Amino acid sequence: MKKSDLKHVLKKNGWNFNWKNEFNDWTKEVYKLTIVNNPYIIQGLLSITIACKVSFQKGYDGFVAFTAKSQLIKHYEETLGTYHFKNQRMIIDTNSARYLITKCFKTL
Repeated sequence: MKKSDLKHVLKKNGWNFNWKNEFNDWTKEVYKLTIVNNPYIIQGLLSITIACKVSFQKGYDGFVAFTAKSQLIKHYEETLGTYHFKNQRMIIDTNSARYLITKCFKTL
């Protein structure tokens, strides 16, 4: 994500999260998700401090935990292989992390 993207991810545009705070937090990396043939329309945003690939690199065997919006829990279970732990807490284990990394990066 670039600083110029922040003007598009505001409450008035339907975004219910303060992405400017995430972007300005130097401990986090914010990524925008776009469609291959249209990189100008933001489909989603992701703020990470540890994600699957980084988790492997740091010796955590790919484990990642995150809090999901309640309406996305089932979607994450079906598409990412996550486990619904408690309330809105989701977990990606080693096997699911390997699958996601090879799908996205072709290598660990």
